[in-house]
Amino acid sequence: MQRRRVGSAVYESQRWERVRKLCLERSHYICEMCGRAGNTVHHKIALTADNLHIDAIAYGLDNLQCLCLECHNKVHDRFKKYRFQTDCARRYTLL
Repeated sequence: MQRRRVGSAVYESQRWERVRKLCLERSHYICEMCGRAGNTVHHKIALTADNLHIDAIAYGLDNLQCLCLECHNKVHDRFKKYRFQTDCARRYTLL
């Protein structure tokens, strides 16, 4: 049996697709952290099983921001074994 991630019902909905598009258009597809091209929509207050049903958190534009993939990974502290170099080559260096 495959586990579903928290928020699957949100992320798989047509409503999410509409709100996601509005968020990206509002920011002109520009990452709100670094200013590069962005296409990832991030929940400022993370979705959890406890707040998933709260529309302002799941779908509210005030809780959403456009990020590039690299900044989104930074926000979630992914790829801890790599140090991000901010040059245009987008290289990663093993620590």
